[in-house]
Amino acid sequence: MEIGGAEFAFQPETEATPLQVFDVVVVHGNMLKRGKEGKLKLSFDGKMRAIAAAEMLRRGICSNLVITGGKTAGERELSEAEMVKTFLTGRYKKGPGSRFEALDPEKIFLEEESKDTSANLVNVRDLMKKEGWRSVALLSNQYHLRRVVELAGNLGLSANVISAETGLIFRDKRFQEVVDNYLSFPETIKKEKKERFFRILLLFDPKGTLPKITSSLFRR
Repeated sequence: MEIGGAEFAFQPETEATPLQVFDVVVVHGNMLKRGKEGKLKLSFDGKMRAIAAAEMLRRGICSNLVITGGKTAGERELSEAEMVKTFLTGRYKKGPGSRFEALDPEKIFLEEESKDTSANLVNVRDLMKKEGWRSVALLSNQYHLRRVVELAGNLGLSANVISAETGLIFRDKRFQEVVDNYLSFPETIKKEKKERFFRILLLFDPKGTLPKITSSLFRR
């Protein structure tokens, strides 16, 4: 299915079925949360994206992962990308009692300069040229993907997209109930409304400058 010049590798409404193998899957960053003790942690959305991406790499759907996201919580804090990598290396590791096989660290790249979706895509586009990657899939939550694909097309980046939701179902069908509940959360519906607003702004600013400024305000 094509939207804005890019093709969905997974159908969001159905069981995830991989259509091809990619040189790289790009994991879009998500705003970090602070726990009760003030420590930064991944949001639920961020964990969904991370696990779905790890499964793409673990099962050979992609050859590499690029995790995006800069230091949106402050220059003295870890970047969004580093937080995702820390989460994954803690979850997918060798050793007694480990439920998952380790991920190859040489196949995980961090893009820590960007603080918004538009910059994610620009920096990934440059990294693809540097590494010689030709086929790419952009991974995020469903509410975010339509803007991702519109921005990618506007920036001249030809890419497939994968939703974190269907990536989880691809890992284990038992995630279907989790995904269904997540999609009905008031917070998820609120994010969908915010994304519709951002997409309207893209009609007047195709490169995403206005959504970039507005998004930075939401992150504060």
